[in-house]
Amino acid sequence: MSITDWIKDEPNELSEHTSAKCAEHGCKLAVDGIQRCVILKAEELPSSEGKMCDCIVFWESQKLVIAAVELKSKATHASGIHEQVQNGCLKASEIVRSYRGKTLARDWYPAILAKHWRSKERDVLKRKSILVDGMKLPIIAKPCGTHLKELVED
Repeated sequence: MSITDWIKDEPNELSEHTSAKCAEHGCKLAVDGIQRCVILKAEELPSSEGKMCDCIVFWESQKLVIAAVELKSKATHASGIHEQVQNGCLKASEIVRSYRGKTLARDWYPAILAKHWRSKERDVLKRKSILVDGMKLPIIAKPCGTHLKELVED
């Protein structure tokens, strides 16, 4: 059983928090046409972390793609968003560790999608990074409506 099937189908704390889309208040991450993908509403997940990002996306492609996504329908402010995405990555890492099957190599995509970007805020976020599984990753700042494939290809 793949990790996406395990998240969706096994009776566990995760399956009740799956969603067909990653969208909030008119901002979304597009996932149309993607197979073997599961989206978790991260804010609903039980967590000992602080504030959580909106969605965690697991996509089984050649590797296991994991995107921790914060969606902003208004102009975004850098303060606090970094923590939400960091916590989403930590929760996703915890989920992968709790999976008992064989997992593919993982690629991480900490992302913030916003309707409007202030250049100052975008620059601040680009200088910050996320630490997950011993790797230091840049935050991806994109507009609402960006497709998951675009996050992976950039």
